[in-house]
Amino acid sequence: MPACFYVMITKPVSSAAALILDKEGKEQAFEAIVNRFPPRSMRRMSHLGVYLATLFEDTPTNGIDEIVYATSFSESRSLENYLESFPYASPTWFQMSIHPGGIEQVLIKRKQEVRGLYPLAGLTHLVSTSCKLLLAGRSADCLLAGGEESASWMTEAGLASADDFAFLLRCSETGLPEGSLSWDPDSAHQEGKEPSLLALATAICNRDPMEWFSPLGAFSLSWNSKDVLD
Repeated sequence: MPACFYVMITKPVSSAAALILDKEGKEQAFEAIVNRFPPRSMRRMSHLGVYLATLFEDTPTNGIDEIVYATSFSESRSLENYLESFPYASPTWFQMSIHPGGIEQVLIKRKQEVRGLYPLAGLTHLVSTSCKLLLAGRSADCLLAGGEESASWMTEAGLASADDFAFLLRCSETGLPEGSLSWDPDSAHQEGKEPSLLALATAICNRDPMEWFSPLGAFSLSWNSKDVLD
C-alpha cells in the first residue's frame, strides 16, 4: 500500500492589528491620525503609508525577518494626485505613488531592516497568495501587512479602492500566541469564495475566525480565547 502524506502548514499568530476608516468623516479621521506624529515625519507619506505607520507604532514589530505586503491598488490616491499634477508633474506625488511605497515609507521612517520584502498586488487570489507566501517561507518571524487608500475618479473607474484600511498579522514564536494561520494545499480541489483584503482586515479587527478555499488550497485563521491568553 503506497504511503499517504497529509500536509498542513500552521504558524502561530503572535500579534495582529487593523485600522479601518469609516467612509463618513474619513478625512477628519486621517487628520487625527497624522496629528499623532511629528509633522515633518509624515510629509512624504501616502495615506496608506500613514495607516501602516500607525499600526507599526501600536503593534510589536521589532525583530521581524520577512514581510509579505499585499494591496490590490497600492497608493492610488497618490497616483491620482500625480496624474492631476500634469503638465507640471510633481516628483513628490510620483515618489509616493510607486508600489510598494506604503510599507517602504514605514520601514524607512523607522529605520527598520528586514531580510526579505515580498510585495504583491492585484485582485485574483490575493489573500490566498499572501497567506501561502507567509506560511511557506522559512522565516520564524514574518509579517503580513497590507491595505488600501481610496481615491475619487480612480475609484469610480474601478482603479482604486473605495475603502481606507490597513492591517498587520505577525507570525512568530514570541510570547503567547493570539491565534494561528493555517494552509492545507491538498484541498485545492474544493471551491469557495476568496475573501477580500478588507474582509481579512475586518476579521483581524474583530478577532473573527475565517475559513476559505481557493485553487491554492484551504486556509483558516483562528483566535485563541481570552482565557488562553490570560
